[in-house]
Amino acid sequence: MLLGLPNEKKAHLLETARVISDMGIDGIKIHLLYVVRGTTLDKLHSAGKYRCLEQQQYADLVCDFLEHIPKNMVIQRLTGDPHPEELVAPMWALKKTENMALIKETLEKRDSWQGKFSTN
Repeated sequence: MLLGLPNEKKAHLLETARVISDMGIDGIKIHLLYVVRGTTLDKLHSAGKYRCLEQQQYADLVCDFLEHIPKNMVIQRLTGDPHPEELVAPMWALKKTENMALIKETLEKRDSWQGKFSTN
């Protein structure tokens, strides 16, 4: 599951969570869309036509997604590991430990967990 696609809305994310939940898959990887040097996305970002998610926005979206998928689905990844020399933006994507802690903190503040709103 890639979060932060251009023009993506929260409603899209929740619909994707519903569809994935109905597929009966065992595991999923959640990943931030980040800008890699030399890509089409890099050109869009440089031209001001793509704006990356802020760190808290990403944590909120991860939590939204987790709340809507089955509690028994294995989460294989909550964030990616961009290569520092290739990363254009967002630079916070390099802070994996901080990002993981922010996701956990956000779930705790919401009094939430994986599967909280899932019907599967």
